Amino acid sequence: MALASRPMRRTHSRRQLAWAAACGLGAGLACSSSFSARDDGSAGTAGDEAGRAGASAGAAGRAGSGPVGAGGTSAGTAGAGRGGAPPNAAGRGGSEAGAGGSEDAPASGAGGEAPGAGGSGGSGQAGTGGSGTLDPSYRDMIVAAEPVAYWRMGPARGAMVADEVGDNDLVFQGSGHTRGLEGAIPDDPDYALGFDGVASFAVATEPRAFDFADGAEFTLECWARHEPGGADYFQHLISNTEGSPGARNGYILYLLPEAEEGDAARSSFELDRIGAEISVWGPVPETSLWTHFAAVSDGASITLYVGGTQAGSGAIDGVMTARTGPFAVGRASNEPARYFKGALDEIAVYPRALGIAEVVEHATFGRVLQPR
Repeated sequence: MALASRPMRRTHSRRQLAWAAACGLGAGLACSSSFSARDDGSAGTAGDEAGRAGASAGAAGRAGSGPVGAGGTSAGTAGAGRGGAPPNAAGRGGSEAGAGGSEDAPASGAGGEAPGAGGSGGSGQAGTGGSGTLDPSYRDMIVAAEPVAYWRMGPARGAMVADEVGDNDLVFQGSGHTRGLEGAIPDDPDYALGFDGVASFAVATEPRAFDFADGAEFTLECWARHEPGGADYFQHLISNTEGSPGARNGYILYLLPEAEEGDAARSSFELDRIGAEISVWGPVPETSLWTHFAAVSDGASITLYVGGTQAGSGAIDGVMTARTGPFAVGRASNEPARYFKGALDEIAVYPRALGIAEVVEHATFGRVLQPR
């Protein structure tokens, strides 16, 4: 499977969007159904037609001369006026209850055949616009997965990144951060944060939330785009460890992007216990391409996914204990070294092991709109 990498955002054709809308999760692959807007208003037109049909049916139900009110008078309006909205805007418009909908139809018509229970007009008549339901954004999808912390990495100003699900913010440390970079998710207005590979990193305000001691499950997730160079051989994306090699306690998600002779370029998820450590390896994506990483621990084993594909897995011997140091992104948490050069986006930490279907869904979201 190709890596979930994306060089730049692009405007996508109606054919690509229609293809993507038809995809589903299956056979170990997933295609996201959240897409950028159609630009010609045709989805709105389809919704408008569905809405007019629903309005007539609703009026009949209201007068008592016909069957159930099947749609609302405003069904087409919302769709017709949103040519630049997501394809499913047509379905959304059709599904809003109007004058004949379930919100205001009488219990039964004067001579009608059934109670007025409409309000669903357009849900099956959205034409090419979609299924009649709004697909979630990437943010909605991550929040629904219930992370313990989630940072979108797009502050326009200031020296911190707000936690989207709580108050465990990331605070900038050092210097050399670059705000406002194009992010990993297509057609999403949020930004990514750049790290200079020399002095920039960030730490969480409540690091003990991420200790996951005594065999607790957890998942680390992020999108990364590495750049050539940097001051360090090993470059940490996410780090919550203390101690020195051979006596470390914690975990690291890192890259070794430019290996020297006798070593191998790699991405890695490492879990350390006092006197024992385990590392699983994966590929290093091409320079300047966004790639999804997920590091999963289920208490018995650890697994690294790169671009939605399982890269490596291994059994855990022993457990981590609680720590006292920081939780860091863009640098080692236990020493002023291992600086990452590149950009990070959409970092989430979960208090459970994400399943493979969830990992694939999240990774696919960022690549499904690439031109083919």
